[in-house]
Amino acid sequence: MVPGGSFEGERLSGEVLDGGSDWQTVRDDGATTLNVRLVLKTKDDALICMSYEGVRHGPPDVIERIEKGKCGSGKLLLPDKSVV
Repeated sequence: MVPGGSFEGERLSGEVLDGGSDWQTVRDDGATTLNVRLVLKTKDDALICMSYEGVRHGPPDVIERIEKGKCGSGKLLLPDKSVV
């Protein structure tokens, strides 16, 4: 279950609604595959279904801190370096 939150960008901002889902699978090499589905509500009340897939990997000590909730800001860093 994905908890609610907020997002803000240059052209779009609003809230992440409670009730999104994420499926995580730990691979044999220690990497985790992600399959996420969320609903975003913009400040002008439009609803956007968002889904994405990814792979989380890194040094074992960093992955351990992430899994214990001791690392990260809870924000998503996009490839262009913007944060949502």
